[in-house]
Amino acid sequence: DTLHDLGFTPSQADPDVWMRPAVKENGFKYWELVLCYVDDVLSISHKPENALKGIQMKFKLKDDKMAEPETYLGAELTK
Repeated sequence: DTLHDLGFTPSQADPDVWMRPAVKENGFKYWELVLCYVDDVLSISHKPENALKGIQMKFKLKDDKMAEPETYLGAELTK
């Protein structure tokens, strides 16, 4: 319910991938993504902290920390 309340909908391909439309300050339209698997959450967005703050209002984040991830579900992440 929390992600629904934040305007996200689950993707048809994978119910652990949640999406909502977004617009950057320059007018560029894109999709924000939140990937949820058990107790792992990854926000992919121009401003990922917005979604994470909404989630944090209902759930405790590990160490109350939001940071760029180094790994997700055992996979190394790089930009």
